[in-house]
Amino acid sequence: MMQCLIDRLSDKGHGRATVDGKVVDVKGAFLGELAHVELMKGKRGVKKGILKALENKSLDRTPDQCSHASYCGGCNLHGLSYPAQTKIKQEATQKIFNFPINPIIQAEDPFYYRNKMEFTFSQDKEKNRYLGLIMEDSRGKVFNQTSCGLCPNWMIDTLKSVNEHWSTTALEAYHMPTNSGVLRTLTCRGGIFTKERMVILGLSGNPLYALTHEELDGFKRAILKANKDCDQLSIFVVLTHIEKKVPTFTTEIHLHGKDHYTEILLGKQFFISPQAFFQPNPVQAEALYQTAFDLLNPSKDDRVLDLYCGVGSIGICLKDRVKSVFGIELNRYAVCDAKRNIQVNQLSQVDIVVGDVKEVLDKHKDEPFQIVIVDPPRAGLDLKVIETLGQMRASKLLYISCNPKTLARDVPILEAQGYHLKVLQPVDQFPQTLHLEMIALFHYEP
Repeated sequence: MMQCLIDRLSDKGHGRATVDGKVVDVKGAFLGELAHVELMKGKRGVKKGILKALENKSLDRTPDQCSHASYCGGCNLHGLSYPAQTKIKQEATQKIFNFPINPIIQAEDPFYYRNKMEFTFSQDKEKNRYLGLIMEDSRGKVFNQTSCGLCPNWMIDTLKSVNEHWSTTALEAYHMPTNSGVLRTLTCRGGIFTKERMVILGLSGNPLYALTHEELDGFKRAILKANKDCDQLSIFVVLTHIEKKVPTFTTEIHLHGKDHYTEILLGKQFFISPQAFFQPNPVQAEALYQTAFDLLNPSKDDRVLDLYCGVGSIGICLKDRVKSVFGIELNRYAVCDAKRNIQVNQLSQVDIVVGDVKEVLDKHKDEPFQIVIVDPPRAGLDLKVIETLGQMRASKLLYISCNPKTLARDVPILEAQGYHLKVLQPVDQFPQTLHLEMIALFHYEP
């Protein structure tokens, strides 16, 4: 046991101290606190300190909303007041950009906001069973989860019921190195505004471990038991097929309820299938979209190109303000949902196609789009995509980023193509974590 004074935070949000010339990271400790830690071996010369006790607690510290906060990898700012969290994010983000950043748009409710959680089935060498999230810096070690400060209580109730049923069976968790076992994941999704729910049991597609109808029915009953209060519950099985020299693919089995769940954003209805991406915090997604649209200030004559568009939520919500929307998305499930969402909302001049953005975009580079919207994955924009955008010379480019670091990397590259940054507006979609959504508005000025 040793003592260390926390004088800064790491990139992960851990408390950090220097003791005898060595850097020590302590998850769950914050600025100014004196931490009593058990010292463990760390990475790249940084020691890991396991928090055992605290003195001089921060005035910004608040009671934990989750019993797993000290070791779960889900939320590293948990335990700090929400204003203190957003101050840390504001300062950290400003360091990344050589451009003024607007104040963060804060979340209405910093707890229980997520509409999707994916829990993992796991077993250790002694065959002890676990179902929950993964411990931070544990090389994939899962813990048995009983609470969470990020998701609605019904998701934890479902997890507990499924875990209890699993204990009555001889079924094993999936083991990737040997492609053995069957139980992979338990995913809970739901509409924050509609209160509809979807539960997805992820299984191995290896036929040697296929479940019988009776075994599937057992899990179905466990899920239904935990969701007696829900009128709209969908249950699916998703099989992941892994075979040497064959691309991995999935198949779906529909066990109960509708083939989708629905959500409402800015007055538009969205049908969401089991494997389609949707904004994980719908309340803040509305704030994100409304802010982005106001910054864009589009006209009724504008033609919009929507890249990495998912189920089409941005373009569909924007359509009433513009002439037309054309979207490109790689995930075929999302595109199917997008086409259905266009019909459900009775929209015209909205079209979404499936394909790799950098390949499909090249075929449309000569079309007259006044606005381009990009919402890329965490890796940011591909150089070929940026080059093609430079050739297109759209008047306005709206970049919605879930990773400010890759956005900061892309800004000078876009400016070299004639797109000049005008506004940086952060939106906190992920309280309790260091993650931050960023809106960047560019104008084309050659």
